[in-house]
Amino acid sequence: MALELVGRIKVKGVKPVPVEKRVRFDLTIGAKYYISFEDNQVYPCVLKEIITTLEPRQIKVVSQLKKLKKDGGAVFFDEFVVYAHEIGRTPDEAAKNVAQWLGID
Repeated sequence: MALELVGRIKVKGVKPVPVEKRVRFDLTIGAKYYISFEDNQVYPCVLKEIITTLEPRQIKVVSQLKKLKKDGGAVFFDEFVVYAHEIGRTPDEAAKNVAQWLGID
């Protein structure tokens, strides 16, 4: 079954920033953010949970996924666990804070 994230935004002219140079900001559960996993492709997400038992701090975000048309095209939501510094308040900020895969619930 092939899946794709919904709401892709292509950001141009932005390069990833090293972790130590990323700007930290306050997080709000339920607020809309953006996440990028590669190639300046950014997707909307909602902050579901702040995981405080690990350092650096990790968060759980929810993004909308859909099956490709050949697989039925159904839309659903899935959760991703990333570091708090791997999301952005804007698409440009998310592209700078590109995420690495930690896991999917």
